[in-house]
Amino acid sequence: MSRVSCFYGLAALVLVFLAADAWAMSAPSSCDTPQAHGPEVDASAVFSVELAPYGHVCFVARKVPVPVYAETDYLQFELLRGPNAPAVKLPWPERYLWNGACRIRAVSFPRLDKGPQRSILILGRCNTAGDELDQALIYRGSPQGFKLDTPLSVEATGFDTIAKAEAWARERIRQQRSGRAR
Repeated sequence: MSRVSCFYGLAALVLVFLAADAWAMSAPSSCDTPQAHGPEVDASAVFSVELAPYGHVCFVARKVPVPVYAETDYLQFELLRGPNAPAVKLPWPERYLWNGACRIRAVSFPRLDKGPQRSILILGRCNTAGDELDQALIYRGSPQGFKLDTPLSVEATGFDTIAKAEAWARERIRQQRSGRAR
């Protein structure tokens, strides 16, 4: 095969991927529903994403009042699947406070484990006892849904970029699988 035909073959493949991405971005959005809007929704954290096993969903961060913590609201993370489908609510963290005073800095949907399932990584900046603290929440994906990995999230405290938190989590999970984790 000549270099010219190899180049044209590669160029055609790139065009197919670009066309597929453009089609996916123009697909009807699950964010075009009343559930994705309102005064309790953090407008900076509403966006559409493709996540197995749910398909095309809208990620939303919503402030929810919690009577026990009357001074602050709590951020509930949800995956909206459309106007007639119930929202998938991600579990709340248990071991540390992630409340309505936390600011979302970044959200990513990396493949932390081997396989097709994506995870959800949320990086926030939280005010805890007067100190600003970078806190990651790591939701591990599985065919059954998403589960908060509390120990991994606690260990990931302090990462100031989503890229650093992702790289660290990926390496930590690899170590756990190989039996080298502390």
